[in-house]
Amino acid sequence: MSASTEATQNDKSPLASRTGVVIVTYNHDDYIEKCLETVLVNNPGQVVVVDSGSTDNTVETVETGFPEVEVVQTQENLGYGGASNRGVERIDSEYVIVLNPDTRVGPDIIQKLLSPVAEDNRLITTPKILTYDGGEINTVGNTVHFTGLAFTKGYGEAPERYAEPELLTGISGACFATTREVYEEMGGFEESIFIYMDDVELSWKANAMDLDIRYVPTATVFHDYPSIDVDAGKLFYLERGRYIILQKYLTWETVLPMLPSFLLSEMLTWGYAASHGLDGLKAKVRAVVDGLSTEVESVETDDRALLNRLDSQIPVDQLHSSPLVEAAIQTANEVYKGNLSVLSP
Repeated sequence: MSASTEATQNDKSPLASRTGVVIVTYNHDDYIEKCLETVLVNNPGQVVVVDSGSTDNTVETVETGFPEVEVVQTQENLGYGGASNRGVERIDSEYVIVLNPDTRVGPDIIQKLLSPVAEDNRLITTPKILTYDGGEINTVGNTVHFTGLAFTKGYGEAPERYAEPELLTGISGACFATTREVYEEMGGFEESIFIYMDDVELSWKANAMDLDIRYVPTATVFHDYPSIDVDAGKLFYLERGRYIILQKYLTWETVLPMLPSFLLSEMLTWGYAASHGLDGLKAKVRAVVDGLSTEVESVETDDRALLNRLDSQIPVDQLHSSPLVEAAIQTANEVYKGNLSVLSP
C-alpha cells in the first residue's frame, strides 16, 4: 500500500483531528524521521516532540523536516515519564497517544486505538507491538503482579498470536492511548521513577482508579526493542521503581496478611540479583535503600481491591531459567494464588 493510499484512508478517521501524539526523544536521530512520517500519515490534530537534552541531531531533524510538529526542549533529562507529562501539558486535543520514538506505526493507528476510548472514555488502550522488522511480538501490554513485579506480555511470540482484544493489568509505555482528561486525572507518570517502571506505576494508578486497560490487536506498532535481558544497572531501576510503587499504593494493614507473597517476591528478586554476582547484589541493595527512602505521595485507594485487580501469577518463561527455577516459580504461583484469596471480597 502506498503512503498516499494510506493517507487517503486515514483522512477518513473522525478521531485523528481530535488527537494529540506525544513523543519523547533522547538522541533518537536514527529513528525520529521514520517515526514521525508514519505518525503524520494518520493526520493527528497535534504532534509534540519533547526532547530531553539530545546531543545528536534529533531536534534539528524534527525542526527542519517536520515544521508542523511542536518541539519542546527540557532543561534537563526528566526521564520518559516526566518528559511525557510535559508533552501532554502542551496538548489541547480531546485524546492523547504517548509513543516511543524508536517506533513506526501501522496505518489507521489513531482510529483503531481510540475507537474503543470514544465509546468508553474511562478506558486506556494499548496496541500489538511487534519488533521493528515485524518478525515477532515485542509486547501486547504488561503483566502487572500484585507484589510489584512486572513482565512483558507476549514477548518473542509469533506475530499472529494474541489476535483477540482483552483486558489487561498493564499498559506498555511504548504506546498507549486515552483521553487527555483521564491522563490529567491520573496525574500522568510518577516522575520520581526515571526509567523502566514508569508504565508499571501508571498501570497501578489506572487500576486504583478502576480504569480498564484494553489491548487492541488490530492496532500495530513496530518497536526497536533489543531484549528483555536485565543486567545489574537495569535491575537497580526495576527494583527501585517497584519499592516506590509499593510504598505509594499499599498500607501495612494490607501488606501484613500478604507477607508470604511479598517475602516470596523478595526471595526471587534477591536470587535473581545474586545470579548477576556482586554487581547484581549491590544493585539490589541500592534499590532497596533508594526506593524506600524516596518520598512519594501516598494514593488513597482501596488497596485490597487494587491487589485483586492485578495479576496473581508470574510467567515462567521470561527468566531464562533452569527446570529447577521454573519449578520454584510454579510453586510460588500457587502461594501467590492462595495468599491473595485472603483479600477476596
